[in-house]
Amino acid sequence: MRFRDDGEIGRGGASDVVHHAFDPLLLRRTALKVLAPGREASGRFLEARPATGQLEHPNIVPVYEYGTAEDGRGYTST
Repeated sequence: MRFRDDGEIGRGGASDVVHHAFDPLLLRRTALKVLAPGREASGRFLEARPATGQLEHPNIVPVYEYGTAEDGRGYTST
């Protein structure tokens, strides 16, 4: 994963973790959501990523990248 982790922002109801991050390729600060350990990148998480990435609306956070980390957990960058 190309992002520099700058610390945890918070945790979601399923123990997914949101981090402050920096994208060195695009020179942009971003938020990075990583699935909790033991949660696989499957189901609704995978299905929602392409649709969310195509949305453009002032009230919807844009998705810049999604993938699977080295440890197998899914992530999205917003």
